Amino acid sequence: MRRSVSGYFFLQLNTEKRMISLSNIFANKLVMLVGDVGQVCLNAVMACEPKEVLLFSRTGPELPERHSGHVSARLRRLSDLSKTNCEVAIFDAVTSLALNKKRYFWETRLQTLLVPKGIASLLYLGGLSYYRKKKRLTIMGEVTLGNKNGSREFLVVSILRGENSHNRRLFAPHDWTPHQILSHMAGLNYVLLRSIDAISAGKDFKDIDILVSDDDLVELRSRFGQKVGLYQIDAYSEGGALGHDFQSVPYFFPRFAREILGSAEILPNQIRVPSAKYRYLSLAYHLLFHGKSRHIEDLNDLSENTFGNARHYHSLISAAGDAGFSEPRSLSDIDAHLHDCDAFPSADILGFYARRNRFVSQRYLSSKQALPGLVTFFTRDYNQTSNVTDAIERALAENFEILAKGPLDEQTRCVVNERVRGGNWRDNVDASSGEPTSWYVCWDPTPISVDRKLRKKYPHLDNARTLALKLRLRELAGGKRILHSSDNSGEALEHVRVLNLEQHPGIAKKIEKIRQAAA
Repeated sequence: MRRSVSGYFFLQLNTEKRMISLSNIFANKLVMLVGDVGQVCLNAVMACEPKEVLLFSRTGPELPERHSGHVSARLRRLSDLSKTNCEVAIFDAVTSLALNKKRYFWETRLQTLLVPKGIASLLYLGGLSYYRKKKRLTIMGEVTLGNKNGSREFLVVSILRGENSHNRRLFAPHDWTPHQILSHMAGLNYVLLRSIDAISAGKDFKDIDILVSDDDLVELRSRFGQKVGLYQIDAYSEGGALGHDFQSVPYFFPRFAREILGSAEILPNQIRVPSAKYRYLSLAYHLLFHGKSRHIEDLNDLSENTFGNARHYHSLISAAGDAGFSEPRSLSDIDAHLHDCDAFPSADILGFYARRNRFVSQRYLSSKQALPGLVTFFTRDYNQTSNVTDAIERALAENFEILAKGPLDEQTRCVVNERVRGGNWRDNVDASSGEPTSWYVCWDPTPISVDRKLRKKYPHLDNARTLALKLRLRELAGGKRILHSSDNSGEALEHVRVLNLEQHPGIAKKIEKIRQAAA
């Protein structure tokens, strides 16, 4: 992000002097006033009838306080800016530095941001210019806010994000107990995933983890979007809808998530929880695949150190006993329980979970590197013309030997939707969905090795030709991800099993070749 005085003047000269209606910005919104701007701007904002206002300052009360129409809280660090459900924020000069740090404002519910004009803009010029260039921000115009003691001018910045921006967090009012928060979900198809006994006993927690059906997600978001919230809820949806996902894919693969929700039991205190069986399976899945297993050097035997916190180990052992499972003494025992209950994730979704997770990569993917050559492709429905569809098949035929191909019937499409691409067929760039329509199983007799630079970004790719082809066809389709492929032969073998093609004559020969190479 380059910052320069010339850049500053360029920005000012290219900012249209559009004055924006204050009611269009603040009306019926949750608004955050940061730093000393509350002293000048509060009355003007309140006159526009927002839902509620958060006064977030470095001199705020130690514990949040609710007043008539607003909440006061202490801002301890810039990262606190992402720990609210506010939709609009007004930054003071110092806080505007957050524009230079993606993590401070990107994973929030913010839709509109007001930053101070004048010499203060030098503090955020680099971030603003960078994200404008990336088309993640746009300047809408400017406003003047103030009272009898003075006024300030602000640029109005719109944050451009797709509906699927990865942000699973919701926020409840700070003065609600966990039980009150869960009571506010009455009538929705959700389950509390963890700390069930402790929350039932009235203990407090810094956050709550829930799983909710896709059908009830919009209503859930609405219920927790009426008052300023500072109490974190990590809400995962069954299919990862609206960004309530994990590493770009569903938290649990969709069928498993539906089984967890379908097992729901209602406790005497009206909290919905998974049955004992799914309480254990969901906890085991979480500890293995969501970053809790950290002791790589001890890959099998379970102990209080396996998950980084003895509490996780004892919760797992207790849940297994309550559900009637044999006590797991090793990671292999947990794997076996998940496999026996058909609750083990596919290779596709493991590839996503392995991002920034050395344990998953080492235990579940490194040992599965099969002989490169087998590749599967799935075309996706983006209403592309027949010319594009024909170009895809020509490109595949030019680069690979097509062993088999075919359209997806309704039954097979349902299986592919669940078990391929981590169960997530949305395009996170523009929130559109492109479901699979046809499949190809291909063979590359001369795969191209993946160089170090490419492997850093695609650690599980075993054939550079596959990626090059996808990128070329994506350009042909105007940026749409019209083609999904396996990253390596191991994933391709699993896709072949999903398509029930293991006995196909041409494919079976290649599978045997891969097996012989591994022997």
